[in-house]
Amino acid sequence: MANCPNCGAVINDGESFCSNCGTPVTAQTPVTTAEPAAAPIQSADAQANYQQQIPQPVYQQPVYQGAAHAPVEQPIGIGDWFLTILLLMIPIVNIIMLFIWAFSSETPTTKSNFAKAQLIWAGIGIVLSILFSAVIVSALVAIGSSL
Repeated sequence: MANCPNCGAVINDGESFCSNCGTPVTAQTPVTTAEPAAAPIQSADAQANYQQQIPQPVYQQPVYQGAAHAPVEQPIGIGDWFLTILLLMIPIVNIIMLFIWAFSSETPTTKSNFAKAQLIWAGIGIVLSILFSAVIVSALVAIGSSL
């Protein structure tokens, strides 16, 4: 049997919490016998020194880094998207504008990401069209040589 370090109530062996105040009981809680309680501190100076010796918990504001401090970007308006789509309909101009929007530091992030994705899709389309053309040409050569 031990005493609660917080309120002094008797705690039975095997209990994890004090039934009186709810303080968690650790394995280091000393088993007490019928020892007299410590004499109370008499003078105010002695009590002040005693209070200074007890470490007090320090609570700090959590520090957030990364996305919490990222600047908020203004959304792109409908008119700007209309102009973007209109420019993408014009041959040659569309490829030039995609490169400008994708790699310019002044372009909003959303439009820059859109332009990069469009360039990736264009690259995939070019590669697939070259492969498809090669298959068609080889099939025509094979048919022509068999005649």
